[in-house]
Amino acid sequence: MSTMIDKGSTNLDASTLATDDVPAHIAEEMKRTEFSRREFLKLSGLGAMAAIVASCRAPVEHVVPRFEASKVTKPGLTYNYASTCNCCSAGCGVLMKVRDGRPIKAEGNPDHPLSNGGLCGKGQASLMALYDPDRLRGPLASGKGFKSAFEDIKEGDKTKTVPVSTWQQFDRMVMPALKAAPAGSVRLMSGTINSPTTLSVIAQFLSAFPGSKHVMYDAVSNDAIAKAHGVSHGTEVIPHYDFTKADVIVSFGADFLGTWISPVEFSNAWASRRRLTNGETTMSRHVQFEAAMSMTGSNADARWRLADSERGAALVKLAQAIAKIKGSPDPFDAPAKLSLEQRKIESAAKELWGARGKSLVVCGSNDVNHQLVVNLINDMLGNYAAGATINLAAPSQQKLGRNDGVDALLADMKAGKVGALIVYGANPVYDLPNAAEFSDALKKVATRVAIADRVDETAAECNFVAPDHHWLESWNDYEPVKGLFSLSQPTVMPLHDTRAGQESLLVWAGQSLPAGGYREIVKANWTANILGGASWEKALSTGVFTKTAAAAVPQEFPLKAGSVSREVGKSASEVQQSGTDFEVVVYESVGLGDGRHANNPWLHEMPDPVSKVTWDNYASLSPKDFDGMGLKNAGDMVSVTVEVNGQKLTHELPAFRQPGQAEKTVAIALGYGRSRAGRMAAAYASQTTVFGPVSLKLNPGRHHRDEMPAAIGKNAYPFIARSGVMFAAVASLNKTSKLALSQIYDSERDGH
Repeated sequence: MSTMIDKGSTNLDASTLATDDVPAHIAEEMKRTEFSRREFLKLSGLGAMAAIVASCRAPVEHVVPRFEASKVTKPGLTYNYASTCNCCSAGCGVLMKVRDGRPIKAEGNPDHPLSNGGLCGKGQASLMALYDPDRLRGPLASGKGFKSAFEDIKEGDKTKTVPVSTWQQFDRMVMPALKAAPAGSVRLMSGTINSPTTLSVIAQFLSAFPGSKHVMYDAVSNDAIAKAHGVSHGTEVIPHYDFTKADVIVSFGADFLGTWISPVEFSNAWASRRRLTNGETTMSRHVQFEAAMSMTGSNADARWRLADSERGAALVKLAQAIAKIKGSPDPFDAPAKLSLEQRKIESAAKELWGARGKSLVVCGSNDVNHQLVVNLINDMLGNYAAGATINLAAPSQQKLGRNDGVDALLADMKAGKVGALIVYGANPVYDLPNAAEFSDALKKVATRVAIADRVDETAAECNFVAPDHHWLESWNDYEPVKGLFSLSQPTVMPLHDTRAGQESLLVWAGQSLPAGGYREIVKANWTANILGGASWEKALSTGVFTKTAAAAVPQEFPLKAGSVSREVGKSASEVQQSGTDFEVVVYESVGLGDGRHANNPWLHEMPDPVSKVTWDNYASLSPKDFDGMGLKNAGDMVSVTVEVNGQKLTHELPAFRQPGQAEKTVAIALGYGRSRAGRMAAAYASQTTVFGPVSLKLNPGRHHRDEMPAAIGKNAYPFIARSGVMFAAVASLNKTSKLALSQIYDSERDGH
């Protein structure tokens, strides 16, 4: 066990500027330098430099290196600490290489049974996010521009007004506001939380405010999979898919190698069946049906273009083809005619039937009827049997959000039934399809608290902002799959005056914190409820613990009779018509994900694995549509106009000619268009603030801009259809922009 060096009494003052720990000659350079977006990237390491100087002091907490047995860390040596990545909800295992009290490199943890040593670009780039100069430096209360608020302190007969500069003062403002909320009107909103200890903390917080509720949602939702299994199999969960057992895989728009549910896990599992080792002579077979070219589609053995509007009909035809081979009655009525050739569906059906019990059909649609048809197909193929490719007994817990809960919360906010709302690690004002509606309703809530790392789009509309630790600074735990637990331990002391979100909830619930902080709470919960007598130190060293008893006995979940009716097939197979309009295909960016990493320059610089474009999102069009609109070069601008709630919304985007895309579709990446993520997410040129012109000397944690600059890219979340397909009018604007590509030629067009 290693003992880290004490932070001491050093603390960052509220007025300290970001350059205070930077050498004088660099600070002077920062003052006089005018920078563009690309030039700023060259200087972005300067903001991290100040944080690195502070981070050389490590916390007094007992963290355990992964492989080293030494009880004392030695200067200059590196140590690997097992932890869990929190860059998305997949919960991959990570080994953080630490030297002299600060993390210097992230790698996958080979002992983690999900990620098996793999780690995506977001996890690799998390170090840059740790040193992000736009992170909050301390708690904020309501005040113009989110400057420090003031608190009235009574001293005898006199009242003195002092700035809120400590957590104690901040809590004295938040707690009465929460208690003043009418009974049953407190709500907690978050993204997916599968941490058993955090969930127990939330339960304690809710019990302190009777009638309060917790709502979870996912910016990129997969709740239709869970709802469909609730209907067809009686358990509303997302199964755990085992690609290592799949001889044949058929995917309908699920980018499982790029962004879908658990991409690092699925990539490793898929790749393990593509290598001829240990005497194997055959590889798995992979067929992809999709509208926009994805990383998964580009690696498939067979890939067929299929518009989203025809996806349900194609699924119905596949179910009918399998039923015919099986000799079962046709489960559905004949669907509408598809542009996709019937032979392609029949070929996939034959391959799947030949791999019964060792096949897998997955679908990226968030339509319950589509997922019900998928469940029927997998059931006919025997894929739900014990030991097969789909596990409902130990399901995935990586996507626990439910859209119904958000709808109910929004209705209560509009009706004035929510007196206090705490938004924990989420950003609904940015990433809900109806974000503008949510923002309007939020104004009706008297007490609005954000637990966040910066004043993002949602925090900007709150009364209070409680800055949370970065995951590399904090203790936490996870249960991404039922029965599989992992730990997260800090690799560096908190760089700023932040506090674990769980500790904030406990304090506001009137609970006292143990002397050892949140670490002791995690350890106590694991000792009492998870380890079952196993060693805490060993679990901390390896970073993972499997509770095998949770799924030791195979369980059968048969398809419920009549759950997938002809009416389901009819609804699923309805092909929407749009006339001359384009279908909008929105997808999660491999680099920026759902947008939470929009201020990370490493991820902006990482080329899209398919298009090789960096820094921007764009309107991807098929070659036929691109050429037919008279567009000549990547970057020629187009307008994309959709109708949302009776109002037209238009984005102007650079166009990109993408071979392999379905015709009459326009694909746009999510995660861009952030107005309040930080300076890297916005195109700063010559912006002014209440403190004067923008310069690197601004302390972004305390000083926030009344007028934000133009964001990089466009926010495509309003283009998400809650049901069916969103259609858009796409038109050339006869002007051009520049796309930054790492591959600067069109291989198809130029003949290379």
